[in-house]
Amino acid sequence: MRDAAAVSEVLKPPLIGYTSLTTAKLVVIVTRWNHNHSVLAISQHSPQSLTSSALDTGEARPSKRINMSLTSILSAEDIENAVKEFQAPDSFSFKKFFQLCGLTSKSPKEVKDVFQILDDDNSGYIEESELKFFLQRFVPGARTLTDAECKGFLSAADDDNDGKIGVEEFLIMVQS
Repeated sequence: MRDAAAVSEVLKPPLIGYTSLTTAKLVVIVTRWNHNHSVLAISQHSPQSLTSSALDTGEARPSKRINMSLTSILSAEDIENAVKEFQAPDSFSFKKFFQLCGLTSKSPKEVKDVFQILDDDNSGYIEESELKFFLQRFVPGARTLTDAECKGFLSAADDDNDGKIGVEEFLIMVQS
């Protein structure tokens, strides 16, 4: 995985963006993307180590680096096309999305790696609140899923009716 300085060197001029989310565990999740909105890296930082300038220069050292990105598993072009297919509210079909982005052709390990990226709070589950931002995890700026789409997605995958999607449930859903 490249750090921000290495990525900036590759992109010339540096067109890096980032978002962050502070979780209840006092950890900051940082997602970096390039000018095509392809996710480059996801890392965890302690809040004390972060400033905007540290992120921009790559000086922020992660406490834990998640050694994967969606574009290291799926084609950026396939991701972009899949998200574009579902721009209209209430048009989302998880089966078609998984096919279009190429996830259905991936190995169980790769599907589980995607699950880890989608599990924003690292709880080991994708909850309904995380499903709302499902498309945005693939392309920053994509629309949010509607409540009906979230409920449909959750009910299709939640085999044990605990109100969340576990990694094995996600794998079965993708492979079905």
